[in-house]
Amino acid sequence: MPTPIKTVITGLRDLFLIPPEEETVDEIKETIEPVLNAYGYKKLYYDILRTGRKLWISVYITFDKDLVSITRFKIVQNFCIQALAKKYTDFYFELLPDIVFTTDDEALTNHIANQSEEADQNANFAD
Repeated sequence: MPTPIKTVITGLRDLFLIPPEEETVDEIKETIEPVLNAYGYKKLYYDILRTGRKLWISVYITFDKDLVSITRFKIVQNFCIQALAKKYTDFYFELLPDIVFTTDDEALTNHIANQSEEADQNANFAD
């Protein structure tokens, strides 16, 4: 594609907050996923935007359990930032837990009860 046309298309993508080119998105995923997979994070959702020269990268992680280590989360985020910094100079990266809101009171009550039972079992095991 000729350079002027590509520049116009890229400018329109930026203006309408459309995700960057597929090759950029794939390159970001290829950079971040090995780090996240090493820590066992598999259920990922990406939100990637470009405004001008800056890339805005948000990665949401869906957890199987309720417990999240903030320290571990910060370490993983730092490793992702270091990996991205090798390829990109102007970006913002955030790693976030994907929290699903539910109004289903029964499901929420059952979930809390299951978590309490699991905690009790772990406490008994520790004794």
